[in-house]
Parts: sequence; C-alpha cells; structure tokens
Amino acid sequence: MSKFEPALIILRNWMSKSSRVIALSGRPPIALKFDGKIGAVLEDGFSLLSGESFMLVDLSDSLMSSYEESVEMSEPLKSAIPIEWDSSLHFSYREGPALTLFSVPPQQY
Repeated sequence: MSKFEPALIILRNWMSKSSRVIALSGRPPIALKFDGKIGAVLEDGFSLLSGESFMLVDLSDSLMSSYEESVEMSEPLKSAIPIEWDSSLHFSYREGPALTLFSVPPQQY
C-alpha cells in the first residue's frame, strides 16, 4: 500500500463526483490559486484540469496532512480559502512551496 493511499482515495472520490477543487500554493512573494477538477489520479500524483489549463502534481517527495494540521499560510493565500469546503488535503515539500486542496460543495459553483 502506498503511503499516499489515503490521499489517493480522496482524490479518486473527488474525481468520480466531478468535485470542484481549489488549489492554493506559494510562498512570499508569490501566491497561486487554481480552480478546477481532478483529471487523473496516478500511483504517485494527480492532475487538476480547468479548460485548457492544467496542474500536474508529483507526490513522491511530499508529506501529507489536512489543512487543519498544516503550517500557517501567508495572508494572500488565507484570503483565497473558500468560505465553505467539504474536505481538504495538504502536501508539503522539502524544497518548494506547499500545496493545499479544498473540495467545494456543489452549491458553491
């Protein structure tokens, strides 16, 4: 069993439900927000799609937690957190910015 199996189960669930997913990443002075749907879930990563835009995420060198367990976000990222969300995943990397995903309920579309 992969160390990412709990996250992969959540990602597959979001994909099967066509859940809207908000991805937040960055560290000062840059903050990024990506709004899309899970396109594919692999053994060690996933893709997030929005029209012709995409985000490919390699999880092989990450540590996983939930948003509530994650480290503090910068103010620009905090202001981009959806008001209502169902579930979250947080991935931190030794080098590079962390990535936090939020599944948004259908009524928030």
